[in-house]
Amino acid sequence: MKHLRFAVATVWAGLLAGGCAPEGRGAHDARHPSDDGVALVGNAAAARVRVLPGKLECVSEILGLVDVHEAVKGEGEALELLKRRAALLGADAVTNVEFEHGEGGPRKHLSGTAVRCNDLLRGRRFAVIEKLEVLAPMDHEEDALDELKSRAVARGANLLLQVKFEHGEGSRTRVTATAVRAYDPPAAEAAAAP
Repeated sequence: MKHLRFAVATVWAGLLAGGCAPEGRGAHDARHPSDDGVALVGNAAAARVRVLPGKLECVSEILGLVDVHEAVKGEGEALELLKRRAALLGADAVTNVEFEHGEGGPRKHLSGTAVRCNDLLRGRRFAVIEKLEVLAPMDHEEDALDELKSRAVARGANLLLQVKFEHGEGSRTRVTATAVRAYDPPAAEAAAAP
C-alpha cells in the first residue's frame, strides 16, 4: 500500500463520547491493541506529551487514535496510559480529549487523537477527491484508520485532511476524513511567489 499521511487543516471537530463497551472483549480486559511496546516508553517521553481538550496551536500531523477503556485506579492512571500510548507513536500531544467516568466501578474511558506539529501541505495545493467515512467496532480505531487509508489510496489520494474520530452510539467508532491529492504548484508560479 502507498504511504499516506494525515494532516489536520484549520477545521477540526471534537470527539463525541458515547457507549464505551468494546465489542468482543471482557469488561475488565486491560489488554489494548496499541499496547505493544507501551511498557518500554520512558517516563520522560510520556511526560512530554501534552493532553488537550482542544487542538494543538500548530498545524498538526495525526499519528493515530488513542483510547483507554480499561479499569484503572483513577484519572491519573488513565491519563498516564493515554500519554504512554501517544508517546509510543511519537506524538507531541493528545488533542480533543474526552473523559468519562465508568459506571459502577473503576472503569474509565479516555480518548483523543495523537498528533505532532508538522505541516504536511507546506504551501502545496491540493484537490479534494472525496469525503470518507469508516465505522468500526469500539477498540478498533487503528483498523478504521487503516481502512480509511486504503480507501483514500484506491481513489488516488496522497493525504487525508480533517481527520475526525468520534465515539458514536452503542459500541461503534466513526472515523471521517477528506481525501485529497496534494501537488506542488507549477514551477513558474512557484518562482513568482514572494
